[in-house]
Amino acid sequence: MASKLPSKGGAFRLFIKGAAFIAGAVRGDGGTWARIASASKWFFVARGGLSAYDAWNQDSLGKEQGTASKQQGIQVNSTASESALPIVYGQAKVGLKIIDVRQVDVAEYKTMSVTGAYAIGSGGGNATAERGISGVGKVYFDETLAINGAEESANSGAGNPTKTNVVQTQFWNGSSTTWGTGWFLRYMIHTGNQTAVDYFLNNQHSANPTVTAGGAWGTQTIGQGIAYATFWVFYDTDAYPNGLPNITMEMSGNKVPSVTDLTSAQAYSTNPANCIYDFMTSKTYGMGIPGYDIDTASFEVARAFCDESVSFTLASGSGYTLGDRYRCDGILNSGESPMANIQKLLTCCNGRIVYENGMYTLKLRKVTSAETFQLDETNIVGDLSFRRAGIDDTCNSITVTYIDKLQNYQPQSLTWPYPGDANPYLVEDSGFLNELAVELPFTNHEYRAALMASQILLETRADMTCTLTAQREALKLTVGSVVKVSHSTPDWDEQLMWVEAVSLRGDGLVSLALKEYVAATYTPPIIQNL
Repeated sequence: MASKLPSKGGAFRLFIKGAAFIAGAVRGDGGTWARIASASKWFFVARGGLSAYDAWNQDSLGKEQGTASKQQGIQVNSTASESALPIVYGQAKVGLKIIDVRQVDVAEYKTMSVTGAYAIGSGGGNATAERGISGVGKVYFDETLAINGAEESANSGAGNPTKTNVVQTQFWNGSSTTWGTGWFLRYMIHTGNQTAVDYFLNNQHSANPTVTAGGAWGTQTIGQGIAYATFWVFYDTDAYPNGLPNITMEMSGNKVPSVTDLTSAQAYSTNPANCIYDFMTSKTYGMGIPGYDIDTASFEVARAFCDESVSFTLASGSGYTLGDRYRCDGILNSGESPMANIQKLLTCCNGRIVYENGMYTLKLRKVTSAETFQLDETNIVGDLSFRRAGIDDTCNSITVTYIDKLQNYQPQSLTWPYPGDANPYLVEDSGFLNELAVELPFTNHEYRAALMASQILLETRADMTCTLTAQREALKLTVGSVVKVSHSTPDWDEQLMWVEAVSLRGDGLVSLALKEYVAATYTPPIIQNL
């Protein structure tokens, strides 16, 4: 929703006597801002207080919401006094967390600066260039394109602010070069790698720009590690017919390590393994796990698999190839627990984090060759216990919710098998419909969503599980590996099973939990055309 500020005399009127605030606008007398880390929650705080007007901020207070409501809320400008900032990986569209709105001065009462944060930037390495997000692409005012390819200009009098790439065909930047006459918008983008206060904000709004702590934007007001932007707007009824617009930004998220070479500079990546590694090791917004506790070799294997292309057969008979099997594109709420956030990241690649041999490993579900070591009655001790899930635990229809980049980054639902298509699983279950709903907050392409949907459904239908005790040599097996099991009791002859859990008992024997493995589960399905 757009924030409509009352007008007087044809101009934005925000402050009365330079201090009060009206119509849900932020205060103007305490302009410093800070970031606070507490229990992995990152909040953006404006000193002096703010007036909240959006319900989405309840999420930062621990109220769980679904993907649809969260995605709708993330594109709405917020002025909450404590509002959790997003953590962005890959491509996403976000709204501003507005922290300061004020007139430039009495003489320039028609010009206002609107400053807001939009993401937490990654910490990076020693070089400033490795920190923060990759950058901002398009900026929208009330869903109308205002800036096409926002640039991070030099933070100096020479480059700040800029009107580079402000859309010429709209009212904000015509052929005129005169501020307030055909030119009504300029901006400054900060990606979280800044080491100094915004030059122009300090110049305009600090009582004394030369002092360290003077005025609203003194030199200490850096916002280091926070991606934020300032938009200078000149009031004009044609350019801003609804008052201050709702501002949203398409952005490329955090710069992350490369698991293939952790000594290289951090850089933008949509590879799930790189992004998951970043979140697990980040001390700023993630889990803070030391790198030496992570099995980077497993992450490198996962990275290579995610980067592989995958080919689909469409219902029309034609083919379609995705350049990357899996991508990580989405938004985490820094107000949620690290465990909840890592689970969201893992949805984009059907991944699991396993702690074994003192290391955290990343395992992806995929076509996997069986281990040379086999389980049979020569190394299985005693009886084994096996079961098949009932119909309540094996779905025959699945609906996934994903974020569709082609639909303005809004949640879309996909049901598989597609409605109207033959559903052999429903036939197998004698027509008894059993539906499953799954959210894929880091998937933004329909075909990847269909691939994930088919895998999840078929994994539920591979419903045979088994627990057994084996000789110590079974420690050769690891979680996520596939093993052949032969046993006379269930009449298994090299039955393929996932290894779900491995534990060493006090008597030296090994307890194993196994689940049925079916290679066809991971074959790309035939899908409808986009």
